Amino acid sequence: MAIAALEAGKHVLCERPLARSAEEAASMVRTAKKADCILMCALQHRFRADAQLLRKFVEKGDLGDLFFAKAGWLRQRAEWDSDEWRRQKRESGGGVVLDLGFQMLDLSLWMMGGPRVESVTASVHRQKKGEVEDSASAFFRLAGGATLTLELTWGLLMEKDFAYVNLFGSGGAALLNPLRVHKGMHGSLVNVTPNLETSRNQYKHSIEAQLGHFADALLKKGVKPMGTAEEIMPVMELMDAVYRSAEQGKEVRLD
Repeated sequence: MAIAALEAGKHVLCERPLARSAEEAASMVRTAKKADCILMCALQHRFRADAQLLRKFVEKGDLGDLFFAKAGWLRQRAEWDSDEWRRQKRESGGGVVLDLGFQMLDLSLWMMGGPRVESVTASVHRQKKGEVEDSASAFFRLAGGATLTLELTWGLLMEKDFAYVNLFGSGGAALLNPLRVHKGMHGSLVNVTPNLETSRNQYKHSIEAQLGHFADALLKKGVKPMGTAEEIMPVMELMDAVYRSAEQGKEVRLD
């Protein structure tokens, strides 16, 4: 559908994940370039106020050199999980890795400043009758020696969901959801968590901000779209690598 829209000369804001595989995503990128149209991936979590603040802390070096990050989205088992298309690999391309993992991996790497991933080690779990995975875990080695862990499930049997990104550096640490930032200052550990507006629904606000940004990228000169398909291609390639590692039962190194 995205390719058809691009071939018709339309700019496209595509829901995540961008495609079922990196190969499909690359076809979309080529079509967008040929049509001279913007192809942007919907990454509303990047537009959350807390996520953008945390990225600024990292950019300013307030956490020092990041050496470890952990992220996850453990979602309660719910009725929507039973939607037939989600369980069919031909339709969905994959399970929880593409659904929740794509978002959390992109958010983590984006907040860390986009470090290069050198290798992936992953494992997935499928229900006996499922075509796609409903739980997964992955370990990413990053350039410079840092590491990132990712854990995902659609089948959490607890009272609430867990979604988080935690960053640990030589000068401080930060937790997302809720936002907490601590850094070493003058020999002491100081809580430097900024105050955020809490009256608005952050998820609704992030979607509104994302749509506004897409409109600005189309209508205003000098506005560079965030989350273009070219920018997202490495994440799609990492999704493929997660599945390869799980299938082969070993570490997958990336060029």
